[in-house]
Amino acid sequence: MTLGRTLSRGTWALADQGLFSVSNFGLNILLARWLVPVEYGRFTVAYTAFLFLATFYTAIVIEPMLVFGAGDYRDRFSSYLDSLRRDHRRVAAIFVSVVIVTVVPLGMAGAPAAPLVLSMGLATPSILFLWLVRKACYVLDIVHLAAWNGLLYLSLLGASALFLNHAGRLSPTSAMLALAACSGVCAVLLAPTVRRRSPSGSDGEKMDSEYRSRHMRYGGWASGTLLLGWLRRDVYYLLLVPWAGLQGVATLRAAMNLLVPYLQGIIALSTVLLPQFVRDRRAGKSRLRGIVVLSVVGAMTYAVALGLFGELLMSLVYAARYGMEPSLLLFIAIIPVPATVVAVLAAWLKANDHIRGVFRANALGTLGLPIVGIPAVMLFGTVGALGGMVVSYCAVSVFTWRCATEVLRTQYVPSTQEPRHV
Repeated sequence: MTLGRTLSRGTWALADQGLFSVSNFGLNILLARWLVPVEYGRFTVAYTAFLFLATFYTAIVIEPMLVFGAGDYRDRFSSYLDSLRRDHRRVAAIFVSVVIVTVVPLGMAGAPAAPLVLSMGLATPSILFLWLVRKACYVLDIVHLAAWNGLLYLSLLGASALFLNHAGRLSPTSAMLALAACSGVCAVLLAPTVRRRSPSGSDGEKMDSEYRSRHMRYGGWASGTLLLGWLRRDVYYLLLVPWAGLQGVATLRAAMNLLVPYLQGIIALSTVLLPQFVRDRRAGKSRLRGIVVLSVVGAMTYAVALGLFGELLMSLVYAARYGMEPSLLLFIAIIPVPATVVAVLAAWLKANDHIRGVFRANALGTLGLPIVGIPAVMLFGTVGALGGMVVSYCAVSVFTWRCATEVLRTQYVPSTQEPRHV
């Protein structure tokens, strides 16, 4: 693939992830403005629980698809995707059944969280299915279709939020149901096109058995890595509940919203780079150093902008509802650089059959949670939570860099074989 085509794919990927990011970012901004902080904190806790579940789906289904779909299954991607969709339906049915069984006693007991838990359970399969078909576009090199679908998603979600607020029905539960409905509509519209664009092939039950085995081997390490990512980033919203209350959760989420567009952008970048790094390895070449340098320059630019305009943005976006301490701004401005280093290097290591190294780097970096993070939350509340995130991000970036450097120096051997991921 030429550099120009790679840049074109990257541009469409950034547009896709940008639209998707603006959708979720915009919803969070509207909820932070229109709901009382306690209600916004409740929505944040529920969405954090969803992200915990999504880490396993991403690790076992989506991320392996980006690797194997661009590799061994590229000539029979249609059958491969059909197998993924069948298993998605099975898992969704089981998950919704479990949620309903859980919600019934909560509802009978009069628990106020019961409607929100039910709405999260109904939303999860729709949201994850949209993630699946969108990422399939990356494997098939039709990222522009995902971007147009992202524009539709943005329009539907924005209109839904405005309608609910105008009707006086906006709440954490209705917001979660809006996410479910918009995701379902967009996924249903995109899925047939993805299916038609996929190279045909039919392996039936053999494909189901083969892909499950490979996905589970890959997902064992990937799920651990993503879970560690959730621990160094999202778990703080749950830790804050007993120490700072839902108001503290809402404040942290409001501050982190400033990073959402950028973090979604580097997720898009790593999604594009993962199959590209697989192709590079098959061709016996590596462009890692240049990509890291360019990515870090972008991260530093965003960090400087946050440092200069973060306080003004907080005041304008939230109508001065959430205060911004100088230390919060400083911590937020630090995060883009280590987060970018981790995203790019982790994608390269995974594509080169070193997912264990990614896991070890994340495990070592996440030690900052019990050593620094939890005590900081107990002592300093929201500021402590953000400080804990910074420590973990920086530690993971250092360990990931060391792992990638070692691989480049002593272990990386260009090969035409696919990475085994076992």
